Amino acid sequence: ACATRLADRYVHRSVGCPATCWDNAVAECFFATLKSELLHRHTWPTRRRARTAIFESIEAFHHR
Repeated sequence: ACATRLADRYVHRSVGCPATCWDNAVAECFFATLKSELLHRHTWPTRRRARTAIFESIEAFHHR
């Protein structure tokens, strides 16, 4: 039913239908960690500073 409704509207789903917990588990875990370890521990005066900190965290720490 989910796939049919999406196809009728020319929309392609990424993985699965709602209520399948494993579809986005890796992404959700990554973003939860990013929020708890970086974003919620600081006050960000501008979006640019927050974006720069996120970029540096991902590139310098996670992609070593």
